[in-house]
Amino acid sequence: MISSADLVRLTRALRDHQPPSPRLDAAPPLGDELVRSLAQAVHFSRSSVVLTDADLDAPGPRVVYANPAFEALTGYRADELVGTSLRALQGPATDRAVLDRLRDDLEAGRPFEGRAINYRKDGTPFVMSWRIAAVAGPDGAPTGYVAIQDDATRAWLAQLHQHETIDALQSALLPAAAPVVAGLEVAATYRPADDRSRLGGDWYDGVDAPDGTAHLLVGDVTGHGTVAAAHMGQFRWALNALLASGQAPVDAVGHVRRLARGTEMFATVAIVSIPPGRDRVDVVTAGHPPVILLGTDGSTTALSTDLALLGPATPHADVVPASAPLRPGDVVCAYSDGLVERRDRSTIDGVALLRRHLSAAPPTPAEPLDGYVDSLVRALVDDQAEDDTAAVLARRA
Repeated sequence: MISSADLVRLTRALRDHQPPSPRLDAAPPLGDELVRSLAQAVHFSRSSVVLTDADLDAPGPRVVYANPAFEALTGYRADELVGTSLRALQGPATDRAVLDRLRDDLEAGRPFEGRAINYRKDGTPFVMSWRIAAVAGPDGAPTGYVAIQDDATRAWLAQLHQHETIDALQSALLPAAAPVVAGLEVAATYRPADDRSRLGGDWYDGVDAPDGTAHLLVGDVTGHGTVAAAHMGQFRWALNALLASGQAPVDAVGHVRRLARGTEMFATVAIVSIPPGRDRVDVVTAGHPPVILLGTDGSTTALSTDLALLGPATPHADVVPASAPLRPGDVVCAYSDGLVERRDRSTIDGVALLRRHLSAAPPTPAEPLDGYVDSLVRALVDDQAEDDTAAVLARRA
């Protein structure tokens, strides 16, 4: 760590562009040649470098030295700010929370790194990233601070554009609100494995067919993140359009399977179809975990078909949907494998666990399904989710 005495010598060298005078009281920890080299390196650095005193209270800390890169960055001449505070760079959009953290870090003896909007001399805002470290005196207390600053505006704008792109993808691809279906209470939830982008390969959907049949879907595309989400959108909207046009679920799955032959995409899907009378549930699954029907007596029934998952070169066969009566109060549960599967738990064991949970802790007649589906995910999925999770519950009124 550079001592305060060395800082004085280095500062003088930076100001004068000449080697500092030798110290007479002791051999310097830094040799004159090294101090001269450091002075030149700082003076000609492409990054803005500022040295200040250690007074954190206004009007400090006062500028001791600023290099030419600082002048180019801010529009201020160094001699305009020497002896004054860098608070001149702050303005209406400067994040107070960042400044508070800066002070907290320096008072605690920690180096600081942050980014905030500052203002050039002509009033133009820019995003400045900077790193600050203390210069210690003989007793270890700070006698000044060294700040390295860079213009991060371009990187910040690029990041903002990326976030806007992700927001647009979320709006277009992420599951929407739970479908509204006459005669049914429907609740749905989606939990991505990637909390940062919130994008993944799972989805749920609701489609009203021309004959009044309500189709509820849960699907799962292999992979995570933005790429999986983009592939998911292709499967989701293709199935949505086919079912909305009146295609039977088995036929719709066959058409989507043919669309996937020229790709490297794989997906699974469960389609829950409830005819207009709402007294029956028909299920078609393609490579997907079974749909669970929870009766008011606590019994559970697994409904599935033997269709292969959707993807290139996967075979298709016509099957008869799995059907069961749907009585008042019965609950249908469709979900992706993120709800039941773990590295240490197979899908079969996970489905058995789900059925036991539904039987042991079913929703009460007065309990809204919105809250119940969230509690179901919390009960079966820990905080460190390994996969995306989507689930749809429907209860006959």
